[in-house]
Amino acid sequence: MTLNEVADKTDRVLELGIMPRLRSLLLKSDINIQYEVCWVLTNIAAGTSEHTAAVVFADMTGPLIELLESESDQVRVQAAWALGNIAGDCKDFTQQLLDAGVMPPLLAIPNLSSYNVKKDMQAKHVVCWVIANICRWSNKDWSQIELSFPLLTEIILNGRDDDVLSEAIWALSRIFHTRHSANEKLMTKRLIAKLVKLIHSPRLAVQTPVLRVMTNISGEHDPAHTQQNGQILIDAGVLPSIKSILDHNHLHSANILAEALHCLSNITAGTTSQKETVSNAQLFDPVRRALAFGDIKVKKEAGHVLRNAVDRDATPEHFRDVVGPQGEIFESLTTFLVDLESDPETQLHIVETLNIIFSRGDEPLIRQLYPFAVPGTNVYVTCMNYVNAQNFERIWALYYKLNSCDEDLAPLLNQCVVADREVKELGKNGLNEKRRSGVEIVVEHFKGMKATDFVKETRTKKALIRDLNIMLDTYLPDQKAAKLQSHFDLDSMSTKLFTLGIDAI
Repeated sequence: MTLNEVADKTDRVLELGIMPRLRSLLLKSDINIQYEVCWVLTNIAAGTSEHTAAVVFADMTGPLIELLESESDQVRVQAAWALGNIAGDCKDFTQQLLDAGVMPPLLAIPNLSSYNVKKDMQAKHVVCWVIANICRWSNKDWSQIELSFPLLTEIILNGRDDDVLSEAIWALSRIFHTRHSANEKLMTKRLIAKLVKLIHSPRLAVQTPVLRVMTNISGEHDPAHTQQNGQILIDAGVLPSIKSILDHNHLHSANILAEALHCLSNITAGTTSQKETVSNAQLFDPVRRALAFGDIKVKKEAGHVLRNAVDRDATPEHFRDVVGPQGEIFESLTTFLVDLESDPETQLHIVETLNIIFSRGDEPLIRQLYPFAVPGTNVYVTCMNYVNAQNFERIWALYYKLNSCDEDLAPLLNQCVVADREVKELGKNGLNEKRRSGVEIVVEHFKGMKATDFVKETRTKKALIRDLNIMLDTYLPDQKAAKLQSHFDLDSMSTKLFTLGIDAI
């Protein structure tokens, strides 16, 4: 049965008006009927948001929370499952559950003594899954969530079932994704050390959320916390674990590689000392390889690592490790630059990276590290050309294309003007809204995007042109002049041929 068919059948059930009857059965029936009703509500709440809302608005959450303390283990777990579907739908429903006191009876379920080993694992699995759904949303009263911390910690430290472990770690990743003071209560050395160890789990269901935890811990918006948390991960041994993943990239999915690189990019956004620790761990060589041969999202994350690593305050040796002893970074960066035709924002990051690299190319201590340095020439310009003469050609190709006329722009602007005039003729009622609507239609027709996205992209392209001009004028003026002269000579030749009656092809 397809999802659409399931939704259609759920709609038909709800149209029967049976929710009040289900609620009364939930409150007064024997255990077997309560269990079956919980199953029905679980399935309804697993549907669309409208289906979940039907369960909530039928006032089912209170009785379901009460059943978390049922004498039947089956009823307790099934009621928790239904509540987990409700919590996973939206922030408002989750807050209703928290305010109704869902956490204490939910957390008590794994401690009840009627379970055998299999039932105990099932109960912990469902409870951790419900907690993970509750933690999906931000702006909560975290004192209500903190009640779950001991259970999550105990499962991660001592749990042996991978499915239960996976749900507990997903809950933890969502807790660390939201910035709040309660995070510090979870940041124990023992827990972080265990999480780092779990990076090597052969189960993708465990490895994926663990890396997400690492990313969220290291990705605090507050720079001070970013540096502090990054150091905690470094001290726990996260860098060798990331290196192992990157060194054996053929064994890992693109998602795992991208997540590992995302964590590393957060760490390289830290202090100069932390960046040098990354350098000492010999991580920049596999990062450059990921930039050259990875999946597109892997390449983007590798680019972020290198962008954060090119610190103007880094030691010459650290800087050489980032760029490569032969300037290996240039081929990967310039190739990726031209491959990103539809992503000017990432192109801008790459150009920023190149400009920072070039800005240190005249430092004597850096020049000494490159035996092929040419007197009077920026050593990183020499590196770029030394590796491959096509590196500059790629930069120039992007620059030339960005400065060429956008063939879509003229008709786009013309149609926007026409649309604006047509709207004015309709009168002043709702004029601004109609103008916006007209412009949106035109932009979407010509560009396939919203007008706001088009404006954002245009601004990014202007910033990209600006930074490319800085690069070419400051570090590559001779090569730029040669290219401009070449274009001038070609234009002159075309003009002369035209005057002779020969049309240029």
